[in-house]
Parts: sequence; structure tokens; C-alpha cells
Amino acid sequence: MPPYQGETIPNIQDESDRGVALWRPISETFSDDLKNFLAIAIERHG
Repeated sequence: MPPYQGETIPNIQDESDRGVALWRPISETFSDDLKNFLAIAIERHG
């Protein structure tokens, strides 16, 4: 639906979390590897 006259058009680039909306999904394998890496890093370095 087009905006009404005088209404601003929302721009995703202006949102504080804009990076999240622009990410591409990652593979399940990479996701699992990332979880394991982060778990080890957090365990070792707090």
C-alpha cells in the first residue's frame, strides 16, 4: 500500500538493526561450526 500524502516511507537502511535484515542465511553445517567455536571461545576466555 503506498504511503498517504505527507507520510514518510520507512527505509530499512535507517533502522538500528538494519544489518540483520540484510544478512543471508548460513548453512546448517557452518552454523554448527560457529556454535562450537563460540562455545570453546567463551569457555576459554569468558
